[in-house]
Amino acid sequence: MAYTAMQRTKEIGIRKVLGATLQNILLLLSREFIALLAIANIMVIPIVWFLLRNWLDQFAFRIELNSWFFMEN
Repeated sequence: MAYTAMQRTKEIGIRKVLGATLQNILLLLSREFIALLAIANIMVIPIVWFLLRNWLDQFAFRIELNSWFFMEN
């Protein structure tokens, strides 16, 4: 994110002069990263679900694997 901010220094300066708030600038800079993280999570959660379920089935005492385990962090 720091690298992106350094590349877009002039754009950030112009936006601040035109009245952009700090929240608007942070949203502008972090939008790409948030989208990449969301796509990565959507791709990885089903794989992790399958692997964890298979691993947990090997134990004598079993627990149910709920979706809120993945939403917690």
